[in-house]
Amino acid sequence: MATGIAVRLKKSGFEKILMMDTDKPLAVRRAVSFCEAIYDGTAVVEGVEAVFAEHVDDVQEAWKRERIAILADPGWTILARVRPQVVIDAIVAKTNLGTSLRDAPLVIGIGPGFTAGLDVHRVVESKRGHDLGRVIDDGSAIANTGIPGSICGHSADRVIRAPVTGQFNALRKIADDIKAHEVIGTVGGKTLSPQLMVLSGD
Repeated sequence: MATGIAVRLKKSGFEKILMMDTDKPLAVRRAVSFCEAIYDGTAVVEGVEAVFAEHVDDVQEAWKRERIAILADPGWTILARVRPQVVIDAIVAKTNLGTSLRDAPLVIGIGPGFTAGLDVHRVVESKRGHDLGRVIDDGSAIANTGIPGSICGHSADRVIRAPVTGQFNALRKIADDIKAHEVIGTVGGKTLSPQLMVLSGD
């Protein structure tokens, strides 16, 4: 979601965009997520490029090259140095991890966990449906149900969860055609396989 927002802002003419993530970011849609630049040095989505910035000086260099800068800074320590006009919390943790009205003149929270006027200035609805993208200036987004959205009649059963804690090792590539029960990777020595037939482009 953060990448989609960054792409839209860049294409709308915003020039100085800085994204912050953990040093080992997680993403559902890795092939279209700027956080992959932390691993690979660069990532391109819809013709927009983000580059990994190790230090604040690298952020300025990325902006000079008309790129989005992405920094491994889970504590948001760089905010005091760059003093942004706008902060968008698109972590989508379903709870506020510390974002405050004091972070910038305009602070926006994506999804549940924020209350407009209390910890952010605006909230943007992130739940699929009629209200997706709605800007809320008083109140909160729809509460998290913990149940994945339904696609083609499937919700929780379309999600593969790690059976144990550990590093994920992929055995198949994103966009591969995969059959039900086919092993796609391992976590902590345990195999992972979908229970449903998964089609590329789904």
